[in-house]
Amino acid sequence: MRSAVAITTVVSAAALAAALLAPTPAWAYENQWHAGADAGYLGGWNGLGHGAGLGLDLGYGVRDWLDVTGSVDVSYHPAAQILVPSGTAGVRFVFDVVQVVPYLGAQAGVAGVLLLGSGCPTGCSLARLDLAVPFGADYQLSRSVTLGAAGRFQMLLLNGSATPMLGAFAKIQYVWGY
Repeated sequence: MRSAVAITTVVSAAALAAALLAPTPAWAYENQWHAGADAGYLGGWNGLGHGAGLGLDLGYGVRDWLDVTGSVDVSYHPAAQILVPSGTAGVRFVFDVVQVVPYLGAQAGVAGVLLLGSGCPTGCSLARLDLAVPFGADYQLSRSVTLGAAGRFQMLLLNGSATPMLGAFAKIQYVWGY
């Protein structure tokens, strides 16, 4: 009985490894548009605390190693009763030679910090410079769909004070135009 379980386990592991490691074509992002959505967790410092975030992004592959990107994001931090909508644009450097495409980028834009607590009955807001470093990896399910795991380090700057945030997201993208 034990040998049957061991054989089944070994065969299952070998099949999984073969499926994950089998060579597949690299579908470069060059001359491709990609639009996606993400959702996940954001942790913030300087009183922001834990939060949840949603985002939309749009990008274009200028080269097989360079994307121009833009994103619109919003996060909510319930303990501080703060909503942070933001919009950024920038570039992503991609390593597109396999079916999994890792990337690292730099973006800059504007964020609003909306205070929703009782001290601001109509909602107090502050505009901030938003500097972001997106990173992650996309798995190309097909020529038109990718799934990914993403992270983002954000720094909100205003009047010499900085509010850093770090987030982890699951994302899906639609890809077109090759």
